[in-house]
Amino acid sequence: MLNTASFRGPKFDGTSGQEWLLTHGHLLKDVQRDAFANFLDIIMLIERQRECLKRTIIFANRSEDFSARITMLKSVLGIDEIRTCIVAAEVGPFE
Repeated sequence: MLNTASFRGPKFDGTSGQEWLLTHGHLLKDVQRDAFANFLDIIMLIERQRECLKRTIIFANRSEDFSARITMLKSVLGIDEIRTCIVAAEVGPFE
């Protein structure tokens, strides 16, 4: 969208997009500014949903059903809490 308007845009996450719009939005045509703002609203909604899902996964990892398996997987260098859940889901019980 910004390339079409001949502008170099921000790295797209909600925060930097909002900052860019507030700083440079006056350079866009009204319809472009409105479309960009709507696009940012969608990005910010997806980011909030992603954070909610991330919390749900982390709390599930810490439940009694998964905690031993997750603790063992997290001991592997480079595997974070979300990836441990993915590995645990793919592999299943280790018994």
